[in-house]
Parts: sequence; C-alpha cells; structure tokens
Amino acid sequence: MITPAFRILRYRDFPCILCLVCNRISHLPNDVTYRYCNHCHLFLADVPMDMEQPNTEGVRTGLLLAGADQEERA
Repeated sequence: MITPAFRILRYRDFPCILCLVCNRISHLPNDVTYRYCNHCHLFLADVPMDMEQPNTEGVRTGLLLAGADQEERA
C-alpha cells in the first residue's frame, strides 16, 4: 500500500471513513476520529505502508447488467 490505508469522506455533511483494506465504509464518529476499521479490527493509521492489499478487482458473481442476460440467451 503506497498511500494511507483509509480515506476520510463526507456523506450528507457527516464525515465517514473508507477502509482501503476491506473497502468498507464506517459512519461511526469514533471510527473516524481514531481511524479505526470495525470490520478489520485495525487502527488504519498504524497499518504499514508496504502492506499487501487483497485483490478486489473483478466481477461479483450473481450480478448482471440489465440486458446482459438477454444477450446470453440469444
């Protein structure tokens, strides 16, 4: 990981934190304050910069774009 393991975002004028390790968002004020991911159970400010990220690229199974299944049926 070349950048910090989190991003601070704003949703409806409230801060939230995006964990770049698990790609989940937390809206809890203490998670934002302490840079904590409740899912990973990590303090994201303490994650080493050279930590390997899981591969999250690709297509989720079971999700199709509208019309994609019609092309497959034809």
